[in-house]
Amino acid sequence: HPQIGISASDVSRTGPLGAVVAEVVAGSPAEAGGLRAGDLITEVDGAPVSSTESLVALVRNGRVGREMTLSVVRD
Repeated sequence: HPQIGISASDVSRTGPLGAVVAEVVAGSPAEAGGLRAGDLITEVDGAPVSSTESLVALVRNGRVGREMTLSVVRD
């Protein structure tokens, strides 16, 4: 399965839905792409992320080795 190299949690505040990055794995695609703990992932390849479960499903629908575009809200 494709992986981006993070652990995440569901949004626990008001505002946009998504998955909050809890940890970024060293040497992972997420680290190479500049993701940081606290970032909110709201889309994967244009598809909305409403929870960590939807993030996992969208990433797994990708292909190993194929780039993905994430929409991220920081701060």
